[in-house]
Amino acid sequence: MTRITCVAVRGACLVVLVCGALLGASASASAALPPIKHVFVLIDENESASTTFGPSSPAPYLSKTLVSEGAYLPNYYGIGHDSLDNYIAMVSGQAPNPSTSADCGTFADFTSPTSMDSAGQENGEGCVYPDDVPTLMNQLDTAGLTWRAYEDSMGADPTRESPTCGHPAEGALDNTEKEQAPGPGVPFDAYATRHDPFVYFQYLIDEHPSECDANVVNLSQLPTDLESAATTPNYVFITPDLCDDGHDATCANGGPGGLAQADTFLQTWVPQITSSPAFKQNGLLIITFDEAADSDATACCGEVPGPDDSLPGITGPGGGDIGAVLLSPFIVPGTTTATPYNHYSMLGSVEDIFGLPRLADAVGTQAFGSDVFTQPNGPGGGTGPGGGSPPPATAPQDSGLKLKPASFAPHSRARTRRHTHKHMGTTIRYNDSQAAVTKLTIERQTPGSRVGHYACKALKPGHTRRKHSKPCTVTKQVAGFTHQDSAGANRVAFTGRLHGRSLSVGSYLLEATPTLGGLKGKTRTARFHIV
Repeated sequence: MTRITCVAVRGACLVVLVCGALLGASASASAALPPIKHVFVLIDENESASTTFGPSSPAPYLSKTLVSEGAYLPNYYGIGHDSLDNYIAMVSGQAPNPSTSADCGTFADFTSPTSMDSAGQENGEGCVYPDDVPTLMNQLDTAGLTWRAYEDSMGADPTRESPTCGHPAEGALDNTEKEQAPGPGVPFDAYATRHDPFVYFQYLIDEHPSECDANVVNLSQLPTDLESAATTPNYVFITPDLCDDGHDATCANGGPGGLAQADTFLQTWVPQITSSPAFKQNGLLIITFDEAADSDATACCGEVPGPDDSLPGITGPGGGDIGAVLLSPFIVPGTTTATPYNHYSMLGSVEDIFGLPRLADAVGTQAFGSDVFTQPNGPGGGTGPGGGSPPPATAPQDSGLKLKPASFAPHSRARTRRHTHKHMGTTIRYNDSQAAVTKLTIERQTPGSRVGHYACKALKPGHTRRKHSKPCTVTKQVAGFTHQDSAGANRVAFTGRLHGRSLSVGSYLLEATPTLGGLKGKTRTARFHIV
């Protein structure tokens, strides 16, 4: 494998890298992936593979026990320094820019104007990516798959950050860069926004805030969700806090830190994951780090710098060799592969597993293949671990669909209730029989006319139906999104804005279709009006 360092113009390097990228794509595609339905990702902090997996490792559970139980990838690399750019890459394929490389001390939007280049990279500089930047999250939403991020310590002090979708106000300084020491009336809080990539996309925090609140939650929710395969998301992202991820050598509450504490965290949580029904049926757990020690800025896999950051590793092309361990019923214990991988490879592998198109710098990367999945049919040789098929399930059903209020004006940053007496935004309400995913589709309804057997045609503004024509309604789908439901009552805040644009004045139909494990429930409908 030839390592290529590129510090020149992004487009110029792409010409050199095309052949290698295509070879990697065809190599991974040649081997069928095992039928994985649940991917768990757990990220620790700031350690080189030589330390974590060396003979004197302070993390024996990870470096010895888990390595012996799964697949060890000694040549797995971060894509930059410091932390945030690595996390962003894992869920979007976006390359580092000067702000994300510096961990975004100010929670700032991208400078405008912004645009995406031919490689899918957002030009410009900033922290909170525009809502047109595609991510793994909206890919999963569109595919009817579920996801959830479990953030250790988030909301321990709700005056510091929210217990769901926690982040600073846009444009404000990030007050979560260091642990908060406990004191009189002040709880210990070690949540770090920069280790939670999900809140750096307007798609979630601005366009779908209720989805962010539902899916970016405290780690304490994980044991409940692991109780059954039906309640376990397809994609699970786990972020330990600054004490439990090894980032800080000592903890602000006086407890031990460093890699030894990260190992203790793994001993607590990995058995809960690997003993869960979802993992045992068809799961994959990926354990790795965000970046190596600052002294290691090496890269692999033909990594290309971002449009505005010629050295993602500050002193070199990458984030250094960090290593990774993968556990799955589809992996023979004790597997080792020398194939180089990085965070873009991980994203591409997850997308391949779920049948999603590759995003940005995940395109063309080598995915985890037969070198990792050394037991592709599971230990029993069937369609899953132990053979056979998973137990049958019943289709989920939604009921009681309504919007309250049913007539409202879109809500935007520039338009608040002070400017109008109309209701701003609404709440979508319904009940779901199971913890499923409901696809919410919005259709514009326009009055039309039909003459004879001709198709219904929308009336032009200011026009009325012809005397002998029959009334009809022209329906056109304008948008859609998904919501991860809980069993029982669900409420979804809806601003009346999608993909950065407000719905225009008029009548609309909302369709709600729940899905679970490939089974689709009955579609329910409700009407609403934008005023």
